[in-house]
Amino acid sequence: MVAIYQWGWLGSLFGVHDPGPLLSFAPIIIMGILFGLAMDYEVFLTSRMREEYIHGNKRWIEDGFVHSSKVVIAAALIMFSVFIFFVPTGIGVIKPIALGLALGVAFDAFLVRMTLGPAVMKLMGAAAWWLPAWLDRRLPVLDVEGESLAHQTRLADWPSPDDDSAVHAEGLVAAAGGHTLFRGVSIELARGEVLVVEGEHVGRLALMYGLSGRVGFSGGEAKVLGRVLPEEASLVRTKSPVLLDTTDDFAGELGRAAGGIVFVPAADELPDDKDALLRAALAAPADPDRPTTWVLGTMPGTDPSVLAPGDHRVLHLTTHLAALAAGAAR
Repeated sequence: MVAIYQWGWLGSLFGVHDPGPLLSFAPIIIMGILFGLAMDYEVFLTSRMREEYIHGNKRWIEDGFVHSSKVVIAAALIMFSVFIFFVPTGIGVIKPIALGLALGVAFDAFLVRMTLGPAVMKLMGAAAWWLPAWLDRRLPVLDVEGESLAHQTRLADWPSPDDDSAVHAEGLVAAAGGHTLFRGVSIELARGEVLVVEGEHVGRLALMYGLSGRVGFSGGEAKVLGRVLPEEASLVRTKSPVLLDTTDDFAGELGRAAGGIVFVPAADELPDDKDALLRAALAAPADPDRPTTWVLGTMPGTDPSVLAPGDHRVLHLTTHLAALAAGAAR
């Protein structure tokens, strides 16, 4: 712009007969408009690449570029044509701005967005989508690419199309405050069964709050009552009460949980009145059509049969912590 309209270079080609200084606010106008257009082109290209990456496409850069480049090319050519039209036909102050916008759009769209951008992403690979863990936790969850839907669809028939288990989980991991609470926990719990979870209080809380859809796990896959976590956590919560010693309507929560799962993280520490209600519910005949599943927590060393006199299964969270500690030592 300076060379042509201020210095007069190639003036006869562009119809510049009296070169002069440019408008002082021309860079502000040009950069504002070009920035907006550049972000549009970037969103068109990278959002499709991100979608292909999330869906597991190994050629996410190439395929994402191919699907979006036609839109960017068309948009860039349209804007270039609009701006370049004013170079020979516009008034004096408009011509340099129009030329700057036309060349800026072409340079940004074809060289920066469609050449340098994909090249840098190719060099970075999956690291292009890396975020610090602390920032990822604080950002809102905007599932634009359908990642949650893809995850839910992929696990719809997992572990088998006819599976009707209350809980099916593999490789669960929970961490808090930079410390791993447990790792590699797998659970297969049929409807109506009783599971006694033996471990430290915070580990039991993390497991039961995770399986009840109230918090997320750091790793692993889980389906509870046929619902995929965390995508269908709201549906799981309606049928999965977590009963504590501070729960007000203890009896009411037990009644509403029929056919679902009852989580009691500290079943060995309940006050006498709530302990009696829990034992009565466990001893009541099971509804064959709507069996209630029970997950009871206890401290290490407690006899599980004291909590669940009948048939029950035991999960030792301390075993998973011991394996984790041994692996870290090695």
